[in-house]
Amino acid sequence: MNIDAVKALVKALGIKGFRKLKLKRELYVAGKQCSFMDKDTATSLIKGIYSLGFEIEGLTTCLELADKGLLDTVTIKPRND
Repeated sequence: MNIDAVKALVKALGIKGFRKLKLKRELYVAGKQCSFMDKDTATSLIKGIYSLGFEIEGLTTCLELADKGLLDTVTIKPRND
């Protein structure tokens, strides 16, 4: 699992904002608050993150917001296999 691949995906989709949260556990945030993604971009981001071996916190909520065009940020964490 390489976080640089996720950064490249975020940049390729034209989403601004990617940072590591300053917590003990490894968490990253893609996107900026109040900068909403369209439905296609959001679903592409979610599918891409999963294909790279990461998971998204609050996936069902993210998918609901993406369907409405209201998704602005996504919290990414490494998958525990």
